[in-house]
Amino acid sequence: MSRLIVFAVCSLCIGFVSGVYFSEMNATSDMDGSEYSSNLNGNEVINTSMFPSTSLQGEISSTISSNPDDYDLQSISIEQWLADKPALSLKQISALISKISNMDEESAANALSHFNAIVVDPSAAIMRSMLVSRLVELDPLKAWDHVNNLNVDARAKQELRTTVISAWSRQSPMKAFEWYLDNEFQLKGSAEIRTLPALLLYEIAKKDVDSALQSVSLFSSEVSRTIAFSGIFAALQTPEQFIDALSNEQIDNDKDLEQNLIRIWTSKDSEAVKSWFESLAASARKDDIRFIIFHDYINSVPTEAASWFVKHSKPENYQSDVEHAATYLAYSDPEIALTWTKRQINIDINSAVESVLETAARHSPNFVEKT
Repeated sequence: MSRLIVFAVCSLCIGFVSGVYFSEMNATSDMDGSEYSSNLNGNEVINTSMFPSTSLQGEISSTISSNPDDYDLQSISIEQWLADKPALSLKQISALISKISNMDEESAANALSHFNAIVVDPSAAIMRSMLVSRLVELDPLKAWDHVNNLNVDARAKQELRTTVISAWSRQSPMKAFEWYLDNEFQLKGSAEIRTLPALLLYEIAKKDVDSALQSVSLFSSEVSRTIAFSGIFAALQTPEQFIDALSNEQIDNDKDLEQNLIRIWTSKDSEAVKSWFESLAASARKDDIRFIIFHDYINSVPTEAASWFVKHSKPENYQSDVEHAATYLAYSDPEIALTWTKRQINIDINSAVESVLETAARHSPNFVEKT
């Protein structure tokens, strides 16, 4: 029973996860990193690790009291709970879930109005997300109006509006998408416009990838279309889905989108993407793909990725590829990089070791001194 209650809370707080995490997307990251935010054609692309998950379960446990009698079950109200934030027993959490899930629109809107600042406390965030989800369940358009009319600062409103669209898109993705297209002007210049296209297309793609791919062109700007593709990519699961997406004309004609998609696939299923790579005919494009896979693969299994990379090297490029792999290994662990490099054969070892030490000198100067 306790597990069911925790999972119920998790499912209801997905909107909060999306809102808060997406609101933090204010900077692009290096394409050599493990995250998938990148600057494609000058446009920000959503980091797919930010998509909804149930990883808050550990944090939720901190809101649970071991003593059901710590707080009077019958006296629980959102307003009272917000005042002193007592730890709750599983029975009390269940009672609040039940209470919110049966609230009428006026009661839910009134309770939501008590959240008048950015919510950073996990338990308060869960309650707020549940209230927003309840309002969306009753009437998505009115939920949007309620959130827009709240007297909160810009960032809090951004999180709440993102939560509305996230909950609505899970409930009815195409209706939420159509509404967004008709009302995109309301969000012009806001931070949400950099995240909502991905959220919407993510939910559509979970049900129908082809429909999602066809829907991208309906966005009014190139920025929104690029962000929307990130949502689709995050929803893909099977090798067949990734291969079909790679053959899509829009993606095939855009090297940056193709690169982003291959990186995401590598992160999700490195064995599948390697099998696909080996099925490709030799070409300059295949060699480019080898670098793309390697630059993500190395973040999860560094030496395995390095060995795979040089295994598929052309003889004339073997030396430079070993040095390239060794340099990337040295960014995170120069000792492992040096050991791996010395195991390579048919190369100029001194030159390869020098590459490792040059990188280590910038990132791990103490290692160079010891060496």
